[in-house]
Parts: sequence; C-alpha cells; structure tokens
Amino acid sequence: MTAWPRRWAPTTPWSSTSPRPLRYRDAVGNVTDREVEPWAVTAHRGAWYLQAHCRRAGTGRDFRLDRVVWLQASEETAATPRDDPPPPGYHPRVDDPHIEVAVRRDAAGVLDDLPGARVTASPTSDEGEGAWLRATAPVGSLDWAARFVLAGAGTVRPVAPAELVETVQTRARQSCEALDEPVAGGRGGEEPASPG
Repeated sequence: MTAWPRRWAPTTPWSSTSPRPLRYRDAVGNVTDREVEPWAVTAHRGAWYLQAHCRRAGTGRDFRLDRVVWLQASEETAATPRDDPPPPGYHPRVDDPHIEVAVRRDAAGVLDDLPGARVTASPTSDEGEGAWLRATAPVGSLDWAARFVLAGAGTVRPVAPAELVETVQTRARQSCEALDEPVAGGRGGEEPASPG
C-alpha cells in the first residue's frame, strides 16, 4: 500500500489579508455566517476550495466554493497568513479503515464529503433515478462513517465492513425507538390534542 497522495496546491493566493464575511451552505443545507481570513483557493479531485482561518471555528477550514453563498471584502486588516496553507481537514492515512457505501445516483454529491471516495460500480442507464452507485473510501473512524451514513438516510446505505452496517442499523433502530418514548404531554409521534 502507498501513502495517500497530496494533491492540494495553492492556485490563487489572496493579495489582501483582511477578514471577509462569508455565508456558507454546508452539505446538509444549513447556512451559516462566518468571518474568514483567506489563505488560498485550491483544487482537489475536481472541486475548488477556499482555505481560510474561520474565526467562528477558531481554526483553519476548507470551504467548497460551490457552497459559498457570498463572500465580501472587509476594511479590517488581519495578521499575515502562514506561508504554507494547511492540507484538507482530513488527510487519509494508510492504516485508516475503508468503507463501502451505496449512494443513490441523484444524491452522488454526498461523495464530495468523503475524501478519496472512488465509485466502484455504476448503475446501468435503464435503472432510472433510483439507481445506486457503489463507492469505497478511507475514513478516519467507523464512528464518523456511521454518522455520515445516518445523515444521508434514504440516500446512503452501508455495505461494508460488517461492523459499520451493524452500527448504522443499531443507531437507526435506537433513533426510531426514541421517537416512541413518552414525551411531556404525550407519546412521540402522536398528534397533539386539538384545542377546545
């Protein structure tokens, strides 16, 4: 096995180091306002990223450019950025576990959140919109992978390893059971009593 290749290369250094207000939509669709101090615009596996210090997170972050809603210049001056921007937040290692997932073709964009994901099986053209892709990827932990699969419920299914499949099934079952537990004022899932 070989080590994961680094393919991040700064392509556009910023001429100004002033913090910039940024509105960003994450992979789930949540929109947040942040202040960032840009280091570089980089490309990795066909996607473009803004690498910057995020004041909200208090650390460096990679922002996919296709998820940036807007970015505006500011008059405030920030400290000089580092000479070498950091690599992506997750940098796969040789000994990281590998997972296999099935992803609905119309939701294939979720694979962008799996650095190093490789589609291993494509659907045939006659399978329609409900067709599933198979992909493998290294992950930092199977716990993270389980959260990734559960966040994509309905569009992402675990295939391997068996430990991931079992963890996802257990957590999904626990979530469904929690919906049936009594909640103040009634049972989960019941319609509230109509007033009057």
